Amino acid sequence: MKNLQNSILLLFIPFLCFAHGEEAIYFILIEFIIILIIFVGILYLKIHWKRKLFLTAVLFISYLFSFFLVNGLAFFKNEILIVSIQMLFTIAMVLFTYFKFLKNKK
Repeated sequence: MKNLQNSILLLFIPFLCFAHGEEAIYFILIEFIIILIIFVGILYLKIHWKRKLFLTAVLFISYLFSFFLVNGLAFFKNEILIVSIQMLFTIAMVLFTYFKFLKNKK
């Protein structure tokens, strides 16, 4: 249980990740910044708070789903591919959900 709590903490504070040679820290920081930008963007949308909550849930569920998609790949051989898939999939799912289901509803 302690390892799970530390892993969740690393998602929110990437500076606590101790990696040799800083290879992993830059990618974790990039992921953290992009997710933070998307989250702040969701907060500034002029839609009902339930829809904002739904978009936030889509954001985190799609990020976790993309994590499980690339979980079997070797990180150091495919680091750019892994981060690209995770971020593009997450952004695409949030934008698709917003434009397809939430934008035109009143």
